[in-house]
Amino acid sequence: MRFNLPIILILFLITFNTQAQLCSEEQERSSLAEITSITKNMSDDGVYITNLMDLRQEYIRAYVTKVNRIERTCSSRSVYQAIIKLYENINYPSVYLKYVLSNQRRDLNIKEYIIGDEWNRTHISENDSPDVEALKSSILITGLGVVNTANKLTLKNVGTAFYLGQFAGEHLVATAAHVIDRENFKDMLFHFIAGPKFSLKAKELVFYSDDLDFSIVSIDMEDKESILMETVTAVKLNFDKVAVEGTPLTTVGFGFFDNEKLGLARYENSHDCQIIFGDDRVRKLDKVYSIATGCDSSGGDSGSPLVDRETGELVGIITRIQTEKIGLTSKQLIEEKEANISSIWNDGSFATSIKYIKAELEKVDHPTIKSLLDY
Repeated sequence: MRFNLPIILILFLITFNTQAQLCSEEQERSSLAEITSITKNMSDDGVYITNLMDLRQEYIRAYVTKVNRIERTCSSRSVYQAIIKLYENINYPSVYLKYVLSNQRRDLNIKEYIIGDEWNRTHISENDSPDVEALKSSILITGLGVVNTANKLTLKNVGTAFYLGQFAGEHLVATAAHVIDRENFKDMLFHFIAGPKFSLKAKELVFYSDDLDFSIVSIDMEDKESILMETVTAVKLNFDKVAVEGTPLTTVGFGFFDNEKLGLARYENSHDCQIIFGDDRVRKLDKVYSIATGCDSSGGDSGSPLVDRETGELVGIITRIQTEKIGLTSKQLIEEKEANISSIWNDGSFATSIKYIKAELEKVDHPTIKSLLDY
């Protein structure tokens, strides 16, 4: 089964004006009052989005147009928060909501995702550096496959996954546990984005751990897809790898922030993208023991592999970010980290390291996992 996610996303995308203007207190009060009125009218009209095609209905588009006009003429934090609440009330599709509002956050100069001096994510291309080239053919976009009223296949709950290889006869991919929809697991899709683009359905949830925020899935393979798998490269595994402070990293994922080509992958391998605090200084974040990195990441990058830029070996998997950042500079992040320890745990992006993944996998009695660990 195949789908063209970028075309679907772009076709229906309703964007905010990226040149939104700040406004006076009087304009802000007026805009907030208008948003309140629009919210009430939407509620009275029973506006609630159940699938992407709803965005094409004239009366919904009329409401969204009104909100866009407010955003263009008066953009403030209060207005921004009111718009979030309005759209959440009508179940505005999360991938669009995140994309649209992330652009407004950028215009308001709210550094929710930027780590260090600047945003360093770059779209993959045909002329990438060797570290990116080696990694991108293992990357998949994943989510719950949903057929809309136009009989088009799209994804929701989008995240990133990566190919581990074939073990005990099963092709395995890994992603963050919170990306997995366990209730609708059989409807999850995994789509390769480098070389021949093709999609595979989830077969078995081989491993799942909330405590690690890590999961392994076997993917359903047909004969024609087995041939296409010859174009795919597995991430290089070394289960004895240690996450060491200062290790330069490379990662590829499908984060939404500042991503004008929604649904296409971007890489990060800047100087900031390195291990800040490694396995010897992990911290428990939302019950997950995490290492800290300086790699720019946003929603949609969850599940992305972090690899050693020099060896290509898997170091860990991106699981979470902090959005209410203090705003450390690159120098403060890298050179002055000892003076900014608490701030780094607020400003960085975070990952579960291969060391902790190995320790939990060793407890599992599953032939596929045993084959994986023997690699």
